[in-house]
Parts: sequence; structure tokens; C-alpha cells
Amino acid sequence: MGDSIASVESEDKTTSLNSVFTSNLPGLLSQLNISLVVSTYQAGKVILLRDDGGTINTHFRNFEKPMGIAAHENHLTIGGTKCVDCHPVTSYP
Repeated sequence: MGDSIASVESEDKTTSLNSVFTSNLPGLLSQLNISLVVSTYQAGKVILLRDDGGTINTHFRNFEKPMGIAAHENHLTIGGTKCVDCHPVTSYP
């Protein structure tokens, strides 16, 4: 299995962020018809991943010390140091 690298700029445009994923991840997400949300407590990021035609599309978002993620129906709730945010989820075709 080979690895792929996706590079994106962070929201503040001062730091470049990179992600690495195994070559089977896009197919797995596609087969299961899911996206994946990852939190990074120390880096203060929430990362959304989805299949994008055989590669991974990533969205990095700043969030103060994300510590928990929950999904229910069409909402994604993220808990941080001093807040709990609820976000509507949009489906992609």
C-alpha cells in the first residue's frame, strides 16, 4: 500500500498543514458512503475527510482544544475547552 500526501493551507494562511493517508482510505470511505472527522487536541484542529474521486479531500478547521465529537441525524457536535458547538451537516452527492 502506498501513501498519499495532501497539502492545504490552514485558515490563518500562515501555516501549511499536511495529511498522509494510505491508498485504500478513499475507496473505504466511498464503499461505506461515509466521511471521517478527526480532532487534534494539541494542534487545535478539527479535520474533515471525504473521498474525492479516489483521493482524500480534507478540510482543516481551527477549534480551541477539541475534545469530543458526536454525530446525530444531520448535526455534528464538537466539544472544546469552553464550548460545545452544534453544526448542521450537508450531504454531498
